[in-house]
Amino acid sequence: MAAKDRTASHCRPGHGQTVSSTSEDCLIAAVNTLAGHGPLKDRLAAAWAGHLETLDPLLLPGDVRAEFNLLGALLHGVRALPGDTVVRASVRKLSHVEAGQCAEFIVRALASVVAHSTQATLEAAATRVAALARNAEAEAVRDEESVRVPALRIAGAG
Repeated sequence: MAAKDRTASHCRPGHGQTVSSTSEDCLIAAVNTLAGHGPLKDRLAAAWAGHLETLDPLLLPGDVRAEFNLLGALLHGVRALPGDTVVRASVRKLSHVEAGQCAEFIVRALASVVAHSTQATLEAAATRVAALARNAEAEAVRDEESVRVPALRIAGAG
């Protein structure tokens, strides 16, 4: 697998979705779930349980990691009754405003992951371009030195 952040996270597949292995994939799947139909609290519970619950917070950028951990604690804060899950019970206790704030955070977390990924890609590309430029410059110097014709010394001249 690529060196990105494909080491410890595995999203659970949703309706017709495949298993994802990066934090970006998990967050995209969660945002897609949040953007679906039905009550926000149901979508929030499905997004967390289906895509984010098993996401390793260490794979997230530092600017969202602490809030992600708080969200996880919030969504596991209520004891479930028989036939229910902890996440659904916890989400049910949230106000509509709190549920909206949780959903907004998930979107912000995705934006942060994408921004960090883009920055890393740009830095890697800049490093490759700089290395190619150094190699091309070194090659040009070698070519120039091999083309030089030694000066002829004529006997008796000079």
